[in-house]
Amino acid sequence: MESLILTSKIILLVRWIITGVTTVYFAYQIIIALFAFLPIKTPKKLFDKKHTFAVIISARDEENVIGYLLDSLNAQEYARELYDIFVIADNCKDNTAAFARAKGAIAYERCNEMKMSKGYALGWMFDILLKEYPDKYDAVCVFDADNIVDKQFLAQMNDQLCAGVNISQGYRDIKNPSDTWISGNYALYFWTNIRFYQLARYNVGLSCMIGGTGFMFKTSILQTEGGWQTNTICEDVEFSLYKIADGHKISFAYNAHFYDEQPLTFKQSWRQRMRWTAGNFMCIVQCMPQLLRSKSIRFFQLFDSVMFLLAIPCVFAGVLSTGLDALGRLLNINSLLESFPAIIGFLAFSYFVTMAQGFIVVLMEHKPIRKVYKGLLTYPIFMATWAIVSVWGTIKQDTRWKPILHTKAVSIEEIK
Repeated sequence: MESLILTSKIILLVRWIITGVTTVYFAYQIIIALFAFLPIKTPKKLFDKKHTFAVIISARDEENVIGYLLDSLNAQEYARELYDIFVIADNCKDNTAAFARAKGAIAYERCNEMKMSKGYALGWMFDILLKEYPDKYDAVCVFDADNIVDKQFLAQMNDQLCAGVNISQGYRDIKNPSDTWISGNYALYFWTNIRFYQLARYNVGLSCMIGGTGFMFKTSILQTEGGWQTNTICEDVEFSLYKIADGHKISFAYNAHFYDEQPLTFKQSWRQRMRWTAGNFMCIVQCMPQLLRSKSIRFFQLFDSVMFLLAIPCVFAGVLSTGLDALGRLLNINSLLESFPAIIGFLAFSYFVTMAQGFIVVLMEHKPIRKVYKGLLTYPIFMATWAIVSVWGTIKQDTRWKPILHTKAVSIEEIK
């Protein structure tokens, strides 16, 4: 009996320590998110110039969808002589390269089955760019092959450069929000990220984060700061944190829209989020030391970057705390029975709060509810699975990169 009491006390102590840490984390995120309700600012130009762009697309067996991306890039409301489109046909077994050339792009074929992630492909292409076109482009824009780009994207990124911005992330919208409940949930997830993470930090003066695609940075960063040096499966996070450690502030171009295809099935989603979880821990190991050693980063920015890296560990800790609480109650069956109505009430409250948060984001981002109603109804379930992914992804640590099949072939006109 005494051993059970001691065990319960130890469990309670550990739980309270975890609860204290996670409370600080989530309270901080909520405070920063409040800045998302401020008016959206437009960048103030410091000078006028029409910059030159190298548009880079990494593609693996994407002949079914890449044509629509190339059409949208060729139709930019920006002088065509000021940008070139490069396609990396990365370990392709189809006609992606030939298809890209037929659409006016410059295609390079890469064959390296030992280093197959997108980060390696981009690094390979950037080396070619610096060697063969050393002084031709002022900035680089990066897209995935399944994207479609708004006609004003390059013009908006040019405005960012004219405002003195060195790195900027565009507005990641969704090609297929109404296809399945999973794609609808991804739409809500990314719109929430846009409004309450990216825009909130932009408004408060903190650095935003690169989101894997639809971003821009000055070519001088490749030329003078050691080039593209990413080694994890989350190359976007790694690059962002390295640049933040170097003293850069990543901007957010709210009006530079592009559209991204999202997974359709839970299996695809699970696999992708497992990879994100493993990549997060890789970035903690790779990036945390550089952030802490940096003499170019402000304290508040350092704190925010560390909070970003601690997202998955804090979710994991939250699940652990809940598990310890459940274990403590199992050791006292009377406590478990007494708490059962409160547990049911808490789950119901959490469900409706999460669904309401998704609904608010849809309204704030002026999206049609009819396209994401399946996502709204199941959004709490989708977000709850993040807790499971965080735990299992932390334990399993699967770092293998696996492609997701892209099939949504639509034009920018159809989306509009």
